[in-house]
Amino acid sequence: MPQSNFPLQLTAGFPHDSDMSDDSYTVTSSKGWFGRIGGAIKGVLFGLVMIVVSFPVLFLNEGRAVKTQKTLEEGSKSVVTISPETVDAYNDGKLVYVTGGVAVEGFLTDPEFNVSSQAVSLRRKVEM
Repeated sequence: MPQSNFPLQLTAGFPHDSDMSDDSYTVTSSKGWFGRIGGAIKGVLFGLVMIVVSFPVLFLNEGRAVKTQKTLEEGSKSVVTISPETVDAYNDGKLVYVTGGVAVEGFLTDPEFNVSSQAVSLRRKVEM
């Protein structure tokens, strides 16, 4: 096997100590021409596999995006805007849009942290 023009040299030594001699060794390894060509061919084949795999993945992702867009368009056409003051049985099972104020009675409390607030929701998020 032909030798490479670029050998890899690793040198290791022991820490200098008054009781130990300055021992060191060198390992020289080289990669032949066929080894380098083999690595390049493996890289090209991996790239071709990634290109082939990318097309179905892209197709599936775009299909999901189209389905989501169609669902949002269908929802926007069928949404019914209603008043929050009245409840109408005619709107049962329909997609409704309601906007209005929120009135909260009482306080929410987290006894572990001794926190209370007049709010709709109190959520504890713990991070370490």
